[in-house]
Amino acid sequence: MKYIRGFLMAWGMFCWIPCPYSKWNEEERRAQLTMLHLLGAFMGAVCCLIWWPLAITAANPLITGALLSGIYLLMTGFIHLDGFMDCSD
Repeated sequence: MKYIRGFLMAWGMFCWIPCPYSKWNEEERRAQLTMLHLLGAFMGAVCCLIWWPLAITAANPLITGALLSGIYLLMTGFIHLDGFMDCSD
């Protein structure tokens, strides 16, 4: 059960999609860190579900790339772009 709560804590912290469970428990922070790879797989699956119909219909690669990049940036709440810009300072 603590790993499920850890996954939901990671989801609430690193994903912009609203989380059904938002209570923070400091004792389960270690479980949250172990579930980050599963959260990344979840986000990758969402991107794959969006990419699949675009690949079948042979959509323009520029549009596909822009759409998938935009979806990923919206899912993460631009947290990766913020880190990139901090490194660029």
